[in-house]
Amino acid sequence: MGIVEEELDETEFWLEFTVGLDEKYRSIISPLWKEGDELLAIIL
Repeated sequence: MGIVEEELDETEFWLEFTVGLDEKYRSIISPLWKEGDELLAIIL
């Protein structure tokens, strides 16, 4: 489960990075952030 947590954390980092580059991606990325947070809540 530790690997899963690390991968989710890295994925959320890159999602945040992408939105930081251009706000137009926020609407696309928001559901992915939500899904990542839900998965983290399940495994923690």
